[in-house]
Amino acid sequence: VTAAANGYKASNYNIKKVYGTLTVTPATEPTPTPTPTPGGGGGNPAGGGGNPGGGVVAQTTPPVAAVVDNPIPTTINDEPAPRAATGFWALINLICAILTALLSLIMLIRYFGKRREEDEETGEVTEIKRKGGVKLASIIPAIGAIIAFILTEDMSLPMQMIDKWTILMVVILAIQVLVAFFSRKKEEEEDQEDEGAMA
Repeated sequence: VTAAANGYKASNYNIKKVYGTLTVTPATEPTPTPTPTPGGGGGNPAGGGGNPGGGVVAQTTPPVAAVVDNPIPTTINDEPAPRAATGFWALINLICAILTALLSLIMLIRYFGKRREEDEETGEVTEIKRKGGVKLASIIPAIGAIIAFILTEDMSLPMQMIDKWTILMVVILAIQVLVAFFSRKKEEEEDQEDEGAMA
């Protein structure tokens, strides 16, 4: 095919013929750069390659929680601790405290009371005030027993017969019994002296 047949003028070109071997090699395909294909393709109505929105898989970054350097402190109110169900109060301790107080009350009544004496000859009745500072001393064990019971026992807990404070309460009661014994003995001696004096 000549250049004139294709509409070219031979005078416009300088053509030189070179004889040799022509080697044809296949061209290397360049790596394609993926680009989004919006609107369809790849058999998926929403995008190409089975991926919605185009042929490129979109890389999503998970949200990162915000970190506050100096958070405002939150005050947590502690609930009141429930009362332990393992505690008890002792019935013997209560009995000892009541007996100690009763003995003191009896001695005080006798101390502030008066003894009536009747003269056999004249029949005159005289009232003589009883003596005895020992009776007044009975107030100390009574007060001690009451305070000890209040400080060591909680009657809102379950009851049992004795506890570690029972010995203390028994000792206080024993002291009060001794005070009552000596008070009674002292009173009898005073009565004998008064009878001897009147005789």
